Amino acid sequence: MAITSPEINAKFYDNGLEYVNYFPRQLITADDMRAEREYFREKLRRHNRMLHGWGVVCGCEVKQEKNWVVTIGKGVAITPQGDEICISEDISLDLASYTSPDPAIFSSSCSPMELAKPSAGNRIYLGVCYAENYSRPVRLHPAGCDCGCGEAGSEYARVREGYRLVCLDKKPESYVEARSIFADLDSISVFPKIPDCPTQFNDCCVLLARISFSDGESNSIGSLNGLRIPCSSTLNTYAQIKVLQNNLMPLLK
Repeated sequence: MAITSPEINAKFYDNGLEYVNYFPRQLITADDMRAEREYFREKLRRHNRMLHGWGVVCGCEVKQEKNWVVTIGKGVAITPQGDEICISEDISLDLASYTSPDPAIFSSSCSPMELAKPSAGNRIYLGVCYAENYSRPVRLHPAGCDCGCGEAGSEYARVREGYRLVCLDKKPESYVEARSIFADLDSISVFPKIPDCPTQFNDCCVLLARISFSDGESNSIGSLNGLRIPCSSTLNTYAQIKVLQNNLMPLLK
């Protein structure tokens, strides 16, 4: 598709995304490659947020093993920012020896988190957060006419996607407004109207459980309540099933 110049357009509205316009004899730099990557990443994040919503897609169930040890089941979640988190295998976590990661390691675009230290008598929220980590360091090529005999330094050639488990003192901002997600789906009898676009949050974590610890030296968990909010696509599937049941079942009797 031809790109029309700004002079021809009567009005152009910027949606905040841009990609690289390639042309012959163009000098491609690292900034251009990063811009190309960020364009597709932001498109995918927006797709996830708007079409699927944030929350738990499947799995990610938290169960108590013994004392303060819990197991987080494998599963998939989407953060309020739109990033995917894939827990590929069950994880055993001992909350008694758990130390929350430094908040500085998370992306600057992620909302500040109030981390908590599990201790007897208190309550924490166990969550999983999208995270990235540099990997595969490579030696830098010398610049200019350098013979390569000096120290040129190194850089990381890859960025690996992953996640970190966190214990929070309170729910993130996104969960305060999440109550509207849980409308009474059993009352749905017709296809709902087109909804307003969801609020965009900068939270990079999805909560999995609320855990309360017993007082004293019992070294045990008092209660463990699942806190997995299903993503809206899961709720929409359920709502559509209810609509089909209400409209088609009478015809099949």
